[in-house]
Amino acid sequence: MHRAIGTSFWVFFALAAASGTACWIVLGPDAFWRSLGEDVALVIELAPKLAGAAQVAAFVPILLSGEMVSRMLGDHAGLRAIAIAAGIGAVTPGGPITSFPLVAALRAAGSGELALIAFVTSWSTLGMQRILMWELPLMGEHFTLLRILVSIPLPFVAVGMAMMIVRHGSGRA
Repeated sequence: MHRAIGTSFWVFFALAAASGTACWIVLGPDAFWRSLGEDVALVIELAPKLAGAAQVAAFVPILLSGEMVSRMLGDHAGLRAIAIAAGIGAVTPGGPITSFPLVAALRAAGSGELALIAFVTSWSTLGMQRILMWELPLMGEHFTLLRILVSIPLPFVAVGMAMMIVRHGSGRA
């Protein structure tokens, strides 16, 4: 399990402190306090969503055995794992606050990194919720179909590139 307060926390904390200081200096204390109030409101709005996503992610290892996840999505499962992960990614609703806890849960349950790359790439390029709610109504059928067709190979391309990088470097995937 990862520590809640690690290097990434301190990097973001430093960036927040620097930007808050810059806001105070450049725009004054009124702008700083207004911005801080908006930030607190955003945290309050996102907290229930994050809690719900974390709860769903906590159930994944319980509902799906590590053996099953590893068998279906492990790096040894090959192209089938990539296709399954890409399919799951395409139908996973919501933004990063809901999908990345699921990615972390799949990783903890035994999914391979290549399948997770396929999942995230598919979720970000082929998300059905986004396609149905935004793209199709705003961009029309022709554009949406064309964009989906050219995006279908992207999870596989991303996995292939990851494999090439690992083969030529010292990565884990």
